[in-house]
This record gives sequence, structure tokens and C-alpha cells, in this order.
Amino acid sequence: MIAHAARVRRTTLSQFMIQSSVDAAQEVLADRTRFVLSPDAWDKFRRLLDAPPKAIPKLAALLKEKSVFER
Repeated sequence: MIAHAARVRRTTLSQFMIQSSVDAAQEVLADRTRFVLSPDAWDKFRRLLDAPPKAIPKLAALLKEKSVFER
């Protein structure tokens, strides 16, 4: 069946398998690289991105410590 599909696409079996793998990977990862929002949700998302950062004291303290590579 796979070989027949490759012939239908007029490609080699190897190229068919590679392209099929790339297509499947893009489909699996699509929700991690692209997303669609309603206009209201987009406005809320944009406001959150544009808002000033929140102070996180524990993170600030962590970033002031020497890294494990400097110890």
C-alpha cells in the first residue's frame, strides 16, 4: 500500500516516507507553533503580552546567584 501511494505521487518510496514523516511531524507540532484566537481572546492575549512584567522576588534572587558552572 505504501509503495502504491508513492507511485501515485510519482516519487520514490524513500522520498514518500520522508515527506510523510515531515507532514505528520508538522501536524503533531502545529498546535505548538500556531494557534487561532477569537478577536476578544486575541485582544486579551495582546494586553497580557504588552503588560509590564510582574516582579517575582524568588526569580530575582535566583538570577543573582552564581550558576552551577561558576561554583
